[in-house]
Parts: sequence; C-alpha cells; structure tokens
Amino acid sequence: QLLLQAPAAAVLGRLDHPALTESSGLAASRSRPGIFWTHNDSSGKASLFAFTSHGDHIATVTVEGATAHDWEDICAFTWRDQHWLLIADTGNNWAKRDSFVLYVIKDPLVDPDKPGTTVSIPVAWKLRFKYEEAPQDCEAVAVDTVTEQVLLATDGGIGPMTRVYDG
Repeated sequence: QLLLQAPAAAVLGRLDHPALTESSGLAASRSRPGIFWTHNDSSGKASLFAFTSHGDHIATVTVEGATAHDWEDICAFTWRDQHWLLIADTGNNWAKRDSFVLYVIKDPLVDPDKPGTTVSIPVAWKLRFKYEEAPQDCEAVAVDTVTEQVLLATDGGIGPMTRVYDG
C-alpha cells in the first residue's frame, strides 16, 4: 500500500465578501494570472466572485442568462485560443432534480487595480443534460480540451459509488 504524505497547508487568505455566503468551486483565471473565481453553492444569485490568492475581493460578475439553482463547481479552460469558464449547475443533494445545466462564459477580464468592480457577462453556451440512469449529484467538473469533453464527477451520495461521466 502506497501512502503519500501531503505537505502542510498554509492559509494564504480568507474570502470575505458579504454576498459570498457559501463558496463552492474555485478556478484560476486564464485571462488574469493571480485571479481566482468562486461562487455560492445553492439558491443564490447567478454571480461569480473574483479574488486574489490572498482573498482580496476584486470583482463581482453577474452571469446574464443563467440561473443559480445549485451551482457546485467552476473550471477554467482555454479552447480555440479563447479563455472560458464552465459553471456547473449540477447539485442534487436530495435527488429531486432530473435535469442539469452547464453554463459557459468568457473568462471575464477584471482589473485587480480596481477592486469592488461589478460587471455583467452573458452566457455563451447553455448545455442542458440528463443522466441516462438515475439522477446524480455532480460535485466537480473539468474540461478536456484535447478530446473536447466535459468531465463530471459525482459524489456517490445518490448512487452506489463515485462516477466520472464524459459527454
């Protein structure tokens, strides 16, 4: 059995913004190195929050055309020389949802020298989907730009085990 020892974690900063009540998901901006994106977990506004690695709030971005039912994760990716964010509205803690949405937006260009900025950005794509078998609770997403697939990782809370889906 192989046991790996992780290095000790150090707190770099704390996210402190009154509208960010339950941070869920974290993605490093591809457009602005040193900027990180997060969002609230469920039943909030369709908003993203930009922070520095020390937790300093830079911007709040309203995602036009999106609904925040139960946002679980966000990932950043580069595709066709453009920087994008994928937001996963895929939470399903009590197995009451049978359809889900992935929102794709351009990675917003926010200025770290202008903290507290509020901007809006439209959804570029909405990807609605259902699972072939029973509904799942997807907690993590990634984009494989080589195969052009979205990867969804469930938490195993609804089904018998954690699964990874591609599509």
